[in-house]
Amino acid sequence: MKIAHIINPFKAKETQDLFLAQPITFKTMETAQRFAKDYGLEVELYAAYYPVDEEVVPSSFIKTSPLDRSVLDVAKIQFRVPRTFPLLRDILDRLYAETDADYLVYTNVDIALMPFFYTTIARFIERGFDGFAITRRTISKDYKGVDDIPLMYAEYGENHPGHDCFVFKRDVYSQYRLLDACIGALSIGQILLFNIICNAKRFRVFRGHHLTFHLGNDRVDLSGKSDEYSKYQDYSDHNLYQVRQFVKYYQSIDKLANHRIIQKFLDSERATMPIPGMEFDVE
Repeated sequence: MKIAHIINPFKAKETQDLFLAQPITFKTMETAQRFAKDYGLEVELYAAYYPVDEEVVPSSFIKTSPLDRSVLDVAKIQFRVPRTFPLLRDILDRLYAETDADYLVYTNVDIALMPFFYTTIARFIERGFDGFAITRRTISKDYKGVDDIPLMYAEYGENHPGHDCFVFKRDVYSQYRLLDACIGALSIGQILLFNIICNAKRFRVFRGHHLTFHLGNDRVDLSGKSDEYSKYQDYSDHNLYQVRQFVKYYQSIDKLANHRIIQKFLDSERATMPIPGMEFDVE
């Protein structure tokens, strides 16, 4: 079995949390790759990045062709604060084209791995799960850098309900419909999760496992009262539109899975509420 894992690194400012988190992500991925090798498991590490960010990509990672567009190039609305957030499909398309691995992994760039991450997901696959998500553990944000990784491993932390780690079979990726969803905004995990659910023979969310971790709890204030949330609300609206377009298309081809995660969305206000500047159609 071969596993290929991709992330989207970027050159973070010293004031950003990712300035600390990214090197930890890189180091723990490399450690987990070496651990897997001892068990006879081949793991490839990939990075999809903009040319301006190439210098932060570790030499141990395989570089895809650089990203050459962002959500600003495809969106139907004018964003209040222009940000060059990559399209998720541009990242995963590059991984699909570069590797012949049996399974693909995508995680947010601030998600660190336990050493036994890859060997554990290989066991999940051997048990028949061909598409799944893994929820992370939230640990203290008081650590100083990669030298503290052993302490991070030792902290069990608390379970976090969000989706930021995805594993799926490469052979079915061509059937995915990620549309123009961009990373860096709400609902990005939802559209990938829905694609996995609808194309997996046996899907599961693994909750509470000590496999990934994140420094601190960065959950967004969904009340809309947060200035930071409000500033980028239109990107979240854009992604919600992509999710609803996905649902509408999969309904039209009778492939929308009858799964409680999707049903929860269909029963929510987010499935029907107006989105500024968006009209709905099946493309």
